[in-house]
Amino acid sequence: MTGPRVVESWPARQNRAKNPFQALLTEGLERQGWVVREFNLKRSPFRRADVWHWHWPDAQFSRKGTVRARVRSLMLRTLLLLARARGTRVVWTVHNFANHEGNNAEVEARFFAHLQKVVSGVHFMSEASRTEAYERLPYLAQRPYVVLPHGHYRDVVTPSPRAAARERLDLRGAGVLFAFVGQIRRYKGVGQLLDAFAGVQSRSAHLLVAGSVKDDSAPYLQESADTDDRVQLVLRYLEDEEMSTMVSAADVVVLPYEKVTNSGSALLALSLDRPVLVPRTETFVELQAMVGSRWVVIYDAPLTPEVLEETAAWAREQPEEHADLSALDWSTLGRSMTRWYAQLVDGRSEQANHGS
Repeated sequence: MTGPRVVESWPARQNRAKNPFQALLTEGLERQGWVVREFNLKRSPFRRADVWHWHWPDAQFSRKGTVRARVRSLMLRTLLLLARARGTRVVWTVHNFANHEGNNAEVEARFFAHLQKVVSGVHFMSEASRTEAYERLPYLAQRPYVVLPHGHYRDVVTPSPRAAARERLDLRGAGVLFAFVGQIRRYKGVGQLLDAFAGVQSRSAHLLVAGSVKDDSAPYLQESADTDDRVQLVLRYLEDEEMSTMVSAADVVVLPYEKVTNSGSALLALSLDRPVLVPRTETFVELQAMVGSRWVVIYDAPLTPEVLEETAAWAREQPEEHADLSALDWSTLGRSMTRWYAQLVDGRSEQANHGS
C-alpha cells in the first residue's frame, strides 16, 4: 500500500468543545503519521480509509422515535456491510452499552447484538469494561481488542491555585471543599452525596455541586441544598473554564457513581491535580493502580458522613502536589493505538489482542 494510512474517526475533532477526548486522541494518532479525517455519513462511504473508528453508535438511538431509530439502525448496518466489502476495518471504542436517555432500547439492543458479530476490533479503556462487555455482548470475545486507558486532559485545561479559584467562586471561607462537577444523571449518585454530606458535623466543610441536570432530580437537589447553607448548587451547563475553576477550588472531587464504565470527570480532576473520592469498582481500582492512592481514594459503598469526614481529615494533611499521569499520556496512547490499527489492517489478528 502506498501513501499514509488513514483513519476516519466518528467523531474526530468536531465535538472538541463538549468533550476533547477524541480531538486529543486524534492528535496522538497524527503524531504517529496517520491521517485522521472526520467520519462523514455522506462522504466516507465513497472515499478510501484503512479504519473507521466509531465512538458512540448508541447516540444514533438517543432521540425519541421508533421509526427514526430503525432507519438509523439500517443505516449503520449498511455502513458495516460496505466497510466489509471494501476491506475497511471498523473499530468501536466502548464508552457506553446503551444511550443515557434510555430511548429505543429494543432497536438499540438488536443493533448491538449485530455489531458484536461484525466489528473488526474493539477498544476498551479498562479491563473492567472488557469484562462487562463480554458479559453483555459475548460475541465480542471473538473479536480482536486493545485495552488502552482514557488519556489525561492536561493539554486542554488550565489549573488555578486553590485560593485564587475560591476567590473567583466566593468560597473564601470554606474549609475542606468537596465538589461534584459535571453532567448530573441519576446513576452518578449526586443525591446520595448530598444525603451523606448532610450528616457531616463540621460547619467549615463545604460542598459544591455543579453541572447540567439530565434527569428529574433538580427539585430534590435544590431542596437538599436549601436546608444546608454549606452546600452551593450551580445547576446549568458549564463552560470549560468554569469547570476547571470549580475543580481547582476543591480539596477533593467526589464521584459516587452507582455504575461506571469510564469516567472523564475523574480524569479532569486528576489533570488539575485534585484527588478523587470514588467507590470501589474495578474501573476505579485500575485507575488507582495507574496513578496511585494519593490521587484515587477508594471507599466501600455506600457513601456515608463518616467516609466524608475521614476524607476531610486526610485532605487537610495533603500538600499541593503534581499528579504523575505519564501512564495516561496521549502520545503513548496514540503510538499503541496506531500499532494496533496496523495489526488489524494487515490481517495480523493473532497479534491484535492485548492490554495496555
